[in-house]
Amino acid sequence: VGLSSNSISSLKGLFPKWLILGEEAAPFRSSLVDFRINRNKLSNIDVDVVLAMTKLKFLDVSENDISNLPYALGYLPELQRICLTGNPLRTMRSTLSMDTETLKKSLRRRGPRPEGDGYLDQEVDDWRDASVSNDTNQFSITNRPPLLSTARSGASGTVNISDSKLDVLPTALLQEITEN
Repeated sequence: VGLSSNSISSLKGLFPKWLILGEEAAPFRSSLVDFRINRNKLSNIDVDVVLAMTKLKFLDVSENDISNLPYALGYLPELQRICLTGNPLRTMRSTLSMDTETLKKSLRRRGPRPEGDGYLDQEVDDWRDASVSNDTNQFSITNRPPLLSTARSGASGTVNISDSKLDVLPTALLQEITEN
């Protein structure tokens, strides 16, 4: 889902908290794998939204006004990449130099594992022993997202070429689309 370059200030209520199946209720789980909400006016990431995104692989919240990250992001098992540049992460400035797995590990140390299925286990070792990379190129905050996301459900894919200032469609992209 691409919601970039809007004026969105809150994610609250993006997903329902519960899924009602007849007389049974279960926590809602989204099948969303790619969420781009960069260049908006977010000041936080709603924890209920995070808890619903157990399949999320890529999150771009760059260029917002986020000052803190919810620890629940660290428990998302599929999350491989998070873009944070352009946010005033006041209490977590060091996160900008962490790769995604190190960031997730650090976030898991800040709070308990969410209840229910679909989350990683809680970290138990001391956070000061975490290896932190100072190479910002390892962390995708400065790297451009791929044009074609191959995270597939069935035969679907995602092409994102917004804000790319392309004059012509890249040949490699055309080949990748036609081969898949």
